[in-house]
Amino acid sequence: MKIAIEGKHIEITPALEEYILRRFEPLAKLAHHQEIEGELFMRVDVERTTRHHYKGDVFLVSASVPFGKTTLRIEQEGEDMHQAIDDAQKRLKLLMEEKKERAQTKDRVAIDKAKMKL
Repeated sequence: MKIAIEGKHIEITPALEEYILRRFEPLAKLAHHQEIEGELFMRVDVERTTRHHYKGDVFLVSASVPFGKTTLRIEQEGEDMHQAIDDAQKRLKLLMEEKKERAQTKDRVAIDKAKMKL
């Protein structure tokens, strides 16, 4: 899976890029069956929402990944950049697991219906 990282109003340092990759690369296991042509592409945006506030939710992390016929997208705000990244990863993982389970359930129901017709 390719992960594109973009920073808005914040510099993406090599250490921050490595941290983001380390957190989001394990999600490729959940989406490996979604790769149709070539590699799966995930986009992660890290931004500072304001330049003049230093307290409160000043960091925003958004991630989007194509998953089946839809695109999963989450946004997470936080006071600490690393905590916002962690929370965004957890939310995206839960969403991906939910979609994967829903698709598997639909497949099981279709197979059971086909067996009943025989």
